[in-house]
Amino acid sequence: MKDYILRNRKMLEFYSNLYKDEINITKVKDKLLSGEFDNLNVKNFSLFRVFLTGVSLLTNKETMEEEGFSNLADFYFNKKFDKNKFSVKYIQKLKKNPKFKNFNFDSFYEEKGNAKKNTPTRLLERVRNSFAHSQYGNFNFDASGSILTFESYNQELGKLKTSEGVIYEPIFYEFVERLFSNNPNLGIAYRQGFFDEYSIKQNKELKEKKFYNIKYKNPKKLSDVEKFLNDIAKNMNKDKKDFFAYISKNQKKFYIEEKSSFIENYNIFFDERKNNKSDYWYTKKFFLDKKDEFSNFILHMKILNSYIMEYLINKNNNSLDKKKSEEILNGIEQLREDESSYITFNIMFLYLKCFNVMNISNKILNGGKINKNISVKGFKIKTWIDCIKYFFKEKKDKKFYIFEKFRDALAHGDKDRCIEIKLDKKGELVFIFSDKYIDKKTKKETLGILEIKEKELENFVSQEVLYNSLI
Repeated sequence: MKDYILRNRKMLEFYSNLYKDEINITKVKDKLLSGEFDNLNVKNFSLFRVFLTGVSLLTNKETMEEEGFSNLADFYFNKKFDKNKFSVKYIQKLKKNPKFKNFNFDSFYEEKGNAKKNTPTRLLERVRNSFAHSQYGNFNFDASGSILTFESYNQELGKLKTSEGVIYEPIFYEFVERLFSNNPNLGIAYRQGFFDEYSIKQNKELKEKKFYNIKYKNPKKLSDVEKFLNDIAKNMNKDKKDFFAYISKNQKKFYIEEKSSFIENYNIFFDERKNNKSDYWYTKKFFLDKKDEFSNFILHMKILNSYIMEYLINKNNNSLDKKKSEEILNGIEQLREDESSYITFNIMFLYLKCFNVMNISNKILNGGKINKNISVKGFKIKTWIDCIKYFFKEKKDKKFYIFEKFRDALAHGDKDRCIEIKLDKKGELVFIFSDKYIDKKTKKETLGILEIKEKELENFVSQEVLYNSLI
């Protein structure tokens, strides 16, 4: 896990520096063609693929458990996912290895002992749990630096493993991408978010823009969701009156969230950060629909990472002809539409750095020791009663409390245990780590909240002593 964390740190620095001043896809392609990326290690890109896939899983727990989507993985893997595309080259390569002699190769995850008893949904839940507790590794690379397989397990501290198995990385990567991209061109779009001056509630045009978030209501079949949201996307391109007439006519089929687009101190925030490509409303959407924008960011990073990786592999193997090069450049070109996302992407790189540090947090909390030089400066505990109870119950100090709440907010990824953001009076960005749950023993609600400003959070995840403390 140490090597994995350190390599992902390098990749996060690489990509955040690439987009530090602007998102310029032309410059990215020029750097690629000029050989500026040639000395980068393909294995780092492969491990970063796994990291991004894990973040997608961690941030979509609520989707996996939501009514109507609880068997999403079963539906998609059995009805929509093209498993056969991997059979010729990838699976045949694995079958030549004696280690995989008795494997079934009928899913993205081969669990030892009782794989036939499990559905794709149950397997995905177990793999997600492995990522939440940093219980995965043993990466198996091929000659090019691509990951063929890696292993995962579930184990509570001090207890025996409850499950373990092998993950087929290319299948797992594509499956999760299609499940949680919220992109109708790749898989299933769960919701649509947009601004408009028209109010459905008041049935008239307003001076202030409203923000809408639309989701399907209580689907009996996931195929209904797919069809409905494709219809929504098509109708959004029609005349506004026709679109809202369609929405009003079908109100019983979905949830419509209509809310004010006003965000206090947003103008201060935007004016201090904007560049010549920044979009006022697109940036504001991040504050109102963080989950959707984060999904878009993860998808962007997956696409960019995969194409740079593919370019380097082909170049290293002397198989980069003109056709392949153009194919890769055209693939990267599709990311140009995100050039106005400069402000939000820089914030979301910090999110990703937090997820990498979450892996360190798991090691710290399981090991029971924190290096005295690790600083938690800037974290404000907003729930001191809960903190004091923690001191007495766990016999641990403030640093452990902060690391545990930090870790839980990232690992659980639902509406009660998550990261939120807000702007203070000066327009500065504040991160909120929330950990709300029902205690299994007392059956009482427990709530822990931390707040920290953006710059101080950057300092926290960047401190060398965090990474030097890894064993």
